[in-house]
Order: sequence, then C-alpha cells, then structure tokens
Amino acid sequence: YDGDGFNVAIGFEAGHDISTGRYNTIVGSESGDKITTGDRNNILGYDAGSALTEGERNVAIGSNALATSTTASYNTAVGHGALNAATAAENVAVGYRAGSATSSSGANTYVGYQAGVANTTGQNTGVGNNVLAANETGTGNTAIGLKAMQSNVDGDNNVAIGESALYNMDPSGNVDMYNVAIGFQASKGCTTGVKNVSVGGDALFSDDTGSASVAIGYKALYAQNPSGASDMENTSVGYQSGMALTTGNRNTFIGT
Repeated sequence: YDGDGFNVAIGFEAGHDISTGRYNTIVGSESGDKITTGDRNNILGYDAGSALTEGERNVAIGSNALATSTTASYNTAVGHGALNAATAAENVAVGYRAGSATSSSGANTYVGYQAGVANTTGQNTGVGNNVLAANETGTGNTAIGLKAMQSNVDGDNNVAIGESALYNMDPSGNVDMYNVAIGFQASKGCTTGVKNVSVGGDALFSDDTGSASVAIGYKALYAQNPSGASDMENTSVGYQSGMALTTGNRNTFIGT
C-alpha cells in the first residue's frame, strides 16, 4: 500500500516501479510492475498490464491481459490474453484472447471466446464466440452471433447478425462491402459480393460473388449464385421466395 499515491499493490513485484502514478489498484504476481506515472489503472491477474508505464484508466483482469501495452489508456480487457498487444485507446475486449492482436487502432469492442483474436485495426464490434476471428485489417464491421463473419480478413463496413452470418466473406484487400446479413447463416456463402441485404434464416445462402440483391424471408434467394461477380439486382420478399433462382437478374419475388 502506497499511502501518498493512494496505490494498492498485492503480489510479487506488483506495481514495483510506480513513481508518481496515483490511485492504481494492482493485484497479481508481476502485474503492473512497469507502471511509473500511470494513474487510475485497475489490474488483476498474473502478468496483467505488465508493460504499462504511463497508461491510465485501464482495466485489465486475467493473466496476460493488456500485457504488452505501454502507454495505452481507457482500455478494458477481461480474460486471458485479452487486448494483449493493444497500444491504442478505447478498446473493450471480454473473453479468452479477445482482441489479443489489436495493436495501434482503437474503438474496438469484442466480447466472446477469441472474438477478434487476429484483429490489428480499429472500429469493429464483435459479440459471440469466434466472431471476426480472422479479421486483421477490416474496419467498420459489426458482427453478432457465433462465428459471424469468422473468415473475414480485410472487408470493411458490414453488418452480420446471427450464427454464421456472412461466415465466408473474404475479399482480396480492404474493400467497402456494405453487406447486411441478419439471421442464421444469412449470406453465409458470400465471399466478395457487395451491397447485399439478407434477412432471415438461410436467406441468400449460396451466393458467392453476386451483388446488389435483397432477400427477406427464410431461404429467400437461397440458390442464387452467378458464375462470376455481377450486379444481380434481385428482390425477394417472403418465405422461400425466389428460392430456385440461380443466375437470373433484375427479378422481383413477393410471397411464398
């Protein structure tokens, strides 16, 4: 206990290097041991926040959580290895290795086992086990549900809500995709298609490279899958509406 700085440190070398830092609470062997001037950090777990020097107002709970960050601030890392590499601010990661590769970009939120585990960039939201698990440089994505957008590496600006929604999406390079997939396995087959909207279980399930279609309803436009990248511009609303369509474009289906 440091009475002058209002710091509390419990554990082998916990808070060892604190000089002018104040209001820190540090519990765990070698946790927060490099903090010098950082303020108001709450650290719990072996080696948690162990590289922090000047960072402030961080929360790190779990072994190796926020372990290599030095000056980052306003981060919340809960879980083994969560935000392990973070150097930027305003990230939230909850879960085993959640956001563990996130480095120089901030404003990410990852909740779930290995959610955003490979992510290096910022401004993504992932909730669910293995969501955005392969994401490295993709930004502006929101993925909610088990394995939602799991394969995406660098696609930008997508919304996937539901188990395995946009599961296979993986463009070559950073591309603004603008896909919205809501429902179990909605647009699961999509890899490079852009500007699609699929709402409903298995909606637009098979389409790999087609773009600019709207499928609303269970298995709507289920089989659509052109032979190459093209604007399909199909609209299908209703239970299994347009389900048998494969390569036709500019069609409108309403009803079952």
